[in-house]
Amino acid sequence: MPIEWRSPRLRSLLLQAALLLILAGALALAASLSRARVVAGRIALGEVRQVGQLSLRLPVGWATAFPATGADEVEARRAAPADDPDAARRLVVRRRKVRPFLSPLQYLQRAKYLRAGVPIRASAAPVANWPGLVVRTEERVYPLNGPPQLLRTITAVTVLPSRDAIVVSLDARGPVDAADDALVRAVADSVRATDVVPPAPARGEVTLAGVNVTVRVPDRFITSPGDDPFRAGLQVIAEDAGAAAGWLGVEIVPCILPPGGGADAIESMLAARDWGQGVGEVRALGPRYWTRRLDGPDTSTTDYVLASDDGQALLVEIRADLNAAPRVDAVWEVIRKSVRFAVASDVPHRLARGAELTRAVGPFAATLLAGDARAGSWEWQWTEHASALRQRSTYATWVHQDERLDGNDRTGLAGLDDAPVQLLRQWELRADLSQYQYTAILGDAASPAQVTTVAADQVKTTLRRAGGSPRELAAARPPQFVPGVLLPQVLSTVEGGPLVLRAESVLGAEGVVAAAPLVLLVEPATDFPRYADGSNTPMKCLAVQVSGTSEVARWYFAEDGRLRYVDLPAGLHVQLLDQHPPPSTAPATREAADVRPSTQPEGGR
Repeated sequence: MPIEWRSPRLRSLLLQAALLLILAGALALAASLSRARVVAGRIALGEVRQVGQLSLRLPVGWATAFPATGADEVEARRAAPADDPDAARRLVVRRRKVRPFLSPLQYLQRAKYLRAGVPIRASAAPVANWPGLVVRTEERVYPLNGPPQLLRTITAVTVLPSRDAIVVSLDARGPVDAADDALVRAVADSVRATDVVPPAPARGEVTLAGVNVTVRVPDRFITSPGDDPFRAGLQVIAEDAGAAAGWLGVEIVPCILPPGGGADAIESMLAARDWGQGVGEVRALGPRYWTRRLDGPDTSTTDYVLASDDGQALLVEIRADLNAAPRVDAVWEVIRKSVRFAVASDVPHRLARGAELTRAVGPFAATLLAGDARAGSWEWQWTEHASALRQRSTYATWVHQDERLDGNDRTGLAGLDDAPVQLLRQWELRADLSQYQYTAILGDAASPAQVTTVAADQVKTTLRRAGGSPRELAAARPPQFVPGVLLPQVLSTVEGGPLVLRAESVLGAEGVVAAAPLVLLVEPATDFPRYADGSNTPMKCLAVQVSGTSEVARWYFAEDGRLRYVDLPAGLHVQLLDQHPPPSTAPATREAADVRPSTQPEGGR
């Protein structure tokens, strides 16, 4: 049958086909022109250069500056010609140590690279040979002198299992284009942390030291091989992390949760992991099985805790960005089904040793305290100039009051954005340990606060989280409980194998507002010796870990039993100064806290 070319239906189909061909050709031409523009505008990178412990390549012809000698940070600028002021560019590459386990987007939010309410566009990119993201933002800024301006930023970021956050950020006052994006990606891809082992697959079964729990790591995850002596557990990142699949990281931490510990103990554990974020609701999913989830802008944090009847426990924290949240449950199920606790565990023995040590403290309390009736100061130092936590100090004053020791201190805490937060703390302790009260206020009178009162074999805690109302908690005094103010003296007497103690506060975790006494894992350590001046004998050293945090500190004691140094992760070192003037600000007060119990223990002020 002959084709009727004049058929209206056939003419319509031919016209549609022609239009589709024209559209496809136009798109191909636009893509070709865009690629040509990027190639033509692409900025050449120079030779590999060393900046601190980073190696990288920077744009040719850009002026460079180094904020601090030896720091892992460099700035490069391109000046704008007089007829094109929008062509100016500022590129910054820096590495920061991060104590909590964070995802790339969480790091940018916490370090104030991203402001609340500012839309973002994110895509996958390798950064320093690890999965990362490139995030683009545009926001209006208001200079002190001059009219409002639009600040456009392209930021590449990754957070390594070594707790190194690496950021490559480009700022522009004028429009940014594909060449700017390509520059940021090229520089980020060239960066290497020369002191960090390259990524390697993390797969199969792994037995984690500490409580010797065995788990299976899901497929297609990577980690940094090698042991970090200041970390417990394992941190892995999904190989396909990025904007398409979503960035996903997992930290698996062996820990101890004494029998009888419940949601309050889990809440304290999670607060100790990251005092800079909220805690949320801890829910029981079954016997000795809990979870907690926090959702933020484009991010989520999900924690699971499994525990055996004898106190062995495993904490798994999964942090996800962008599109990865739906994968969290599947990743956890792979891990959960593989968990095997040790059949013969030494956890009951550790708990028994801790209880035995605690019973021996009472008769010697007055003697232990007598040596600390003075003004003292802890000085915080960092090995690396680039640490964002360097603005931190602790000052303490102690006064004897008729068989009672009163103390107060002020600690300046600084988070990832260097914003100072004042922590005020106060202690009241009777020499026979029959009564003890601890008060902590983090920030102002409306900020998180904790009041822990110990008397008559009970621990009562009044707790306030940020933006919440006070809660009253009460529980039996754990057999392993030691007042936090006495921990240095008590630990100086530790000999022999590992043990477990409980305390409402501990040096190195000052920002923690704890619903229940923290669980401390303590054991002798000889792997990092320190020496007192003029001595060839190593100082006594203990490895101390707040259970569930993955941070393993080293506490060093002088021959006279006094705690002298504490080494923490992220290159942080703390040392006791013998002489320091008392604090110039007033100590914490009942009115400021506004969360104290309605009745004071006997002997209280």
